[in-house]
Amino acid sequence: MMSCSARWTLPELRTTTERVIPLDVAALLARLLDGDVPAEPVILPWHHPGATSH
Repeated sequence: MMSCSARWTLPELRTTTERVIPLDVAALLARLLDGDVPAEPVILPWHHPGATSH
């Protein structure tokens, strides 16, 4: 398990089997690196829809 202070590359984020939170951060990072900066803030989910916490 990587520590939260670890630095990940985009390919590592896309292929890891580790749980990465927030969800979809790799897709947003790819978009930003391609120069596609959203005009409005992007809200990323912290859990899968329908998931319950116990």
